[in-house]
Amino acid sequence: MTNQKDLASILDDYGDLKTGMVEYATGPKFEKPLRQWVKMHQEALDQGHLDIQAVVDGFVFNFQFDDGSTLVQRYVKDKLISDEDQVLLAAMNDGFLSFFEILEQDNDADSLRIKCCFSDLEYTLMPTIPGGLADAELAAGNFISSRITSVPGTGVWTPSGSVSVLPAAARPSLVEQVRLQSMEHPEFSHRNPAYRQIALERSQKIHDHFAAANGGHVLFAPISELVDAYVAAQLAPAPEDLPAEQREASAQMLRSSVMDSELAGEQDVMLHSHPLNGLSFYSQIGALREALGAGEAASTEQVELLQSFFEDDTTPAWLLAELIAEQLPAAEKSLAKALKRKDFSWEDEGGLFLALLPGEQEPSLKLAIHSEFCRSI
Repeated sequence: MTNQKDLASILDDYGDLKTGMVEYATGPKFEKPLRQWVKMHQEALDQGHLDIQAVVDGFVFNFQFDDGSTLVQRYVKDKLISDEDQVLLAAMNDGFLSFFEILEQDNDADSLRIKCCFSDLEYTLMPTIPGGLADAELAAGNFISSRITSVPGTGVWTPSGSVSVLPAAARPSLVEQVRLQSMEHPEFSHRNPAYRQIALERSQKIHDHFAAANGGHVLFAPISELVDAYVAAQLAPAPEDLPAEQREASAQMLRSSVMDSELAGEQDVMLHSHPLNGLSFYSQIGALREALGAGEAASTEQVELLQSFFEDDTTPAWLLAELIAEQLPAAEKSLAKALKRKDFSWEDEGGLFLALLPGEQEPSLKLAIHSEFCRSI
């Protein structure tokens, strides 16, 4: 921000803007979607994982209408929000929910210095209401769970929604929880540019090893014949001086993660390597390739298989694009039959077709990096 208002005044204005946004989103105009949103999160409310303030905050900044618009976008349009305030709203919208360790509580400055348990990044947290962080429980060594948002031009962040406090004694269980969530959501650790760079380098090394060892980026075989190639590539970034017993333990864990999964016993499996997406297993891809290559001769069963992939959100759209491109021009005829569109043109309509699929549109970095917090126990 370019004006000379002091930080307290900026935070006050920021709080007023958010209050207006919340009042707009929770008003009569959006009563029905709000009620539906609360219903979606009722189980988490009942179990105490969320409180109503956090649910409402999630609605304000995460809800999307059928046309793809957000509440923030509608608020900007309906209330003729200034360009300056739109910058603040964008920052509010880009906040994130996480666990943080409290490093320091400064009651004089009404602030906390906190460290994200997933990324190890540190933040200065200040409330929009004076005294909002003066609670005695917010002492160094304890933890908070909160959604935080940046206040542009200040270097300060502020809580959005509720702030839940966890005692220092919760560290062991929290470390385990953060480890698990880091694996499910590697992007949490990637907020730290250094960790993202490490993940990029390791992921590239895994891909390079796989491609060199197997003569390309894909293998087709029963799952039992793919697991060794998977393990070898996954261990490629490991230090050369890693003790043999540790390497074998890691290998066994990787094997078990595959052979004890729902893929166990599958015969038609593809192991796919990508420098960002990493190594992934997909079943029935051999049958899918045959269906795409069948063209106008695609059987009823093949058409149904194609249609099932169109509805499957676990198969990335970018991967389907790769498989379709390999089988053109026959794939265009197969798609036309599955879509019941005789005049379907891959060149003219392929992009829109892919955009409407539920799977991931672009490859994303999947390799998780465990933070210092994860390794603290």
